[in-house]
Amino acid sequence: MSLFSCKKDSDLLSELVINEEIEVIYQHEIDGTKKTIIITEDFNWNEIPVAYSNANWEIINNFDLEDKVIQLPANVLLNFKGGFLNNGTIIGNESAIVSNSRNAIFESVDLAGSFNNEYTFLYWFGAVMDGTTDDREVFVETLKQANNIKSKILIDQDIFLDVAETAQKSIFLNDNTWIEGKNGDTNVIVNNLLSPAFYMALTENITIKNITFLYDQTYDATWGWDTEMHNSNLEQLKNYMEVVHNVQFPSWKPWSRSPIAWRSIFSIEAAKNVLFESVTLKAKGETANKFILWGVKLKEQYLSDQIVSNYDSPTGIPENITFNNFTLDGVIMGIQGIVNGIHTDGVTSYRYSDVQALDGSSIGGSGVGGLYWMPPPHLFYLNPDTSEKHITKNVNIFNTIDYGEYTGTTKVRGSSGYCNSLKLVEGVLNARVEDYKSYRRDGVWDIGAVTNGVFKNIYSESTSEIFKPSWGFHNARFVEGTMTNCTFKDIVVKDNSATAKIYPWNYPKGNSNTIDNLQLYVKDFAGTGPGPFGIFGSDNTIVNSGLNIEKHTATNDYASVIFHLDNILDNSSNNNYQVVVNGWRKIDEDPLKKKIRLIFARKANQNTNYAKVTDVDNNFVTEQKNAEQIETWFRSETITLGQGNEYLLDTTIPAGFSIASIEVTVLDDLVEGINASIGYSTVQKDNLVMNILGTKSTLKNTFNAETVLNESQNIYLFGNKDFSSEGQIKVTVELVRNSISDW
Repeated sequence: MSLFSCKKDSDLLSELVINEEIEVIYQHEIDGTKKTIIITEDFNWNEIPVAYSNANWEIINNFDLEDKVIQLPANVLLNFKGGFLNNGTIIGNESAIVSNSRNAIFESVDLAGSFNNEYTFLYWFGAVMDGTTDDREVFVETLKQANNIKSKILIDQDIFLDVAETAQKSIFLNDNTWIEGKNGDTNVIVNNLLSPAFYMALTENITIKNITFLYDQTYDATWGWDTEMHNSNLEQLKNYMEVVHNVQFPSWKPWSRSPIAWRSIFSIEAAKNVLFESVTLKAKGETANKFILWGVKLKEQYLSDQIVSNYDSPTGIPENITFNNFTLDGVIMGIQGIVNGIHTDGVTSYRYSDVQALDGSSIGGSGVGGLYWMPPPHLFYLNPDTSEKHITKNVNIFNTIDYGEYTGTTKVRGSSGYCNSLKLVEGVLNARVEDYKSYRRDGVWDIGAVTNGVFKNIYSESTSEIFKPSWGFHNARFVEGTMTNCTFKDIVVKDNSATAKIYPWNYPKGNSNTIDNLQLYVKDFAGTGPGPFGIFGSDNTIVNSGLNIEKHTATNDYASVIFHLDNILDNSSNNNYQVVVNGWRKIDEDPLKKKIRLIFARKANQNTNYAKVTDVDNNFVTEQKNAEQIETWFRSETITLGQGNEYLLDTTIPAGFSIASIEVTVLDDLVEGINASIGYSTVQKDNLVMNILGTKSTLKNTFNAETVLNESQNIYLFGNKDFSSEGQIKVTVELVRNSISDW
């Protein structure tokens, strides 16, 4: 692709050459169709001959345009070969610009009219681009001139922009700005601390691609913000909005949010149609106190062309904001705020942290600005942002990997908040999150008050033991707000803690939600809390889902897997839950206390509800239809026969249960001529099974399950003669228990 296009010059070729050990971009003509004119030292720029149109002008001298407006003839190629223009305005007419070196070719020159350059270059206006010299002023000038001629900016070498001065050096991007790096390996080095590096305020159609914004700064964890810092940022923004967008503030100020958001790299304020493609935000420093405090702020703002005299003046929010192949590395708060239409595809996060000093103190921030002056940070944090006029809506987050490479102290800020990956809360309409992987120790999400949401193909690993269980920081946590018409499908949530005291998933609240194939994994579970399956509302479904426990050491009685609050127990309807549990503790010694409990629907609830929990390890199934519970327990035992004619089975029939059936399978032939039976005692030798064949066979008896045992009952295998250590028998007892749920 050529770096400019020009009518009748379609055969221009772009080449890379080395000039004084610096790579430059050099274009030269190879088709020979244009005449070449050397612009001599005495050239009169005010009286350009007609014959100079459609020509290649070689500029080898320096010219002072004397503050004149120069109108170029049609189809002129300004080919700078050592020459220089300053002090004037050049109006193009299907013109183009070429330079064969990295030397400046313009100073105090405004470009206007039509230029067919695809790209404008920073070094044209004097940028040093060595990665250490401050090129901010040249960058701003290049933005202006590129905008004048509707050209993109190509950044082909590292550049440093000193934007550290509070509310003095922020760079405002206007409509149709396009900033692109060469080959995606170019760094824009910024050092903003208390003001945004870049604003997109009330602007539209901005593209940033193939570039890394390298953050080179250190913050003080004991200094968050003060009134002077806050007001100076508002004043900078107000001045821009007044001059560029005709917003008048006779007695008011621009819309304000968290003063810490002034620290963002990009502040996007009611901007539209913004694209980040193959962009990286990366901290140069390796310690958490050198991380980017805030990546992207999405913010409500007062609209253009109005007088803002009070809070209720019309506002807008960012719209149609896209992040494709967007990388964050060394970022505390990632993408946060309010938006209508955000689409991300291929967001990757590496290093993250919470605010802290180099020694790990002041976690979350302290001192000036208050304790925990940094809001709990996340990779994504989308919410209404305290707006009373707008909510976040139309969220699409696809193909995300949060590697969760935590940097800094192992301490956490306590119960005031944590740094999980995704936060969608307080009112979000139409959200779709697919193919999201999080390895953050803190967890995958906080979600609450989402309407019309799809969360699909989610994978998360976390470590809950870094938090106190009482804080309730579940790996996947549902917070305040009603979830409506949301689907959670094909989700794996793992807690890698050696011992977990809480489940990695808690309860959404709302109606018409579906959880399909949610698989939860813990290692040693020793918690006492209820759960983790339940949706606090009606018309909800949980199917194909499971809890998988490697080791279950919880000792509390009546532990549940399904849980509802009191008002849901009494009033919910049309809920359908089906859950499988692997690894539940053994229940043999006291099944009524140790089995899985369903806290699902009470007797007072006359509505239709259904739940089923299958305990795989104990072969125990609980079904609840409305308030009626039916428990089925299959207990199997294989007996290798020894000497004697009587054998006490390990299997018992606990009090409160009835026998539904007994199945006897002869696995290996018994001693010849024996007649075996199963019964309660020597006086009831065959009340359960009689005439067990001595050869390989299966015999099953069914019973009236209404007969409930009041106390535990042993089971015996009897023979009419010695078993003589011959044969093997498998006995399976089907036990049932009916009850009415009235928790």
